[in-house]
Amino acid sequence: MSEQQRELKPVRVNYNCDECKDTELKFTGMIKPISPPLYVHKCTKCKKIFNLNKQYPSVEYKEINTVGKALFKVPIGDWSNDGHNQSEDYYVYCNYPVEAMRQAYKDTCKKIGLQMNHNENYTGIEGLGYRTWRYLLTEYEESNISVDAVEILLNHGFKFSEDELPSDEFEHHDGRFIAVSSVSASTETVFKLFMWFISYSMPKDFEWEELNLEAEPIVGYWNKGLNQQIGYGVFS
Repeated sequence: MSEQQRELKPVRVNYNCDECKDTELKFTGMIKPISPPLYVHKCTKCKKIFNLNKQYPSVEYKEINTVGKALFKVPIGDWSNDGHNQSEDYYVYCNYPVEAMRQAYKDTCKKIGLQMNHNENYTGIEGLGYRTWRYLLTEYEESNISVDAVEILLNHGFKFSEDELPSDEFEHHDGRFIAVSSVSASTETVFKLFMWFISYSMPKDFEWEELNLEAEPIVGYWNKGLNQQIGYGVFS
């Protein structure tokens, strides 16, 4: 295999899911530029696994422009493993240094009076208690964003998906949104919202692209050919 074939390239592909018929699914991942390209992807909506080569032979892959961009990690949940020990990592290519993005997050917290962490108060609002609706999704099993917070987010330009906030659960009058329902959030919601917090206070030329590393397992995860565990003994 040549060096070019070994190289992994980030790509984006749009395709229609045969299972849920979603016509606007977008996938960002890694693919080997061989012929035919090899990639297995899980539908982000219905979670069905597809071999894109076999089931979508006509899909067109578009390489992500990573020139001038660096790869960063966004951990969601208990990354320090000192609480419920559950977390999920997301990866993004960004065209600004990490220091600028960290400051942008804090700046947005102060601008809109909401934040996604609980150890430090970045909102600038004094007298907030440990549990407040202005701290989003920070407590164990707290997976809902309150109506008040939803309304603030909507009026600052954040867009929830139809699954997260159906169109009949908010109104728009005289240039302002009025929310009538809270939002049940997933890890994907948290990731999308966090990147919005950053983008809100970054320069207009700020760009980010999600990198999704879904892939077919050689061993385990209930595959039919080699559904086994390896390395079980090294964990304590």
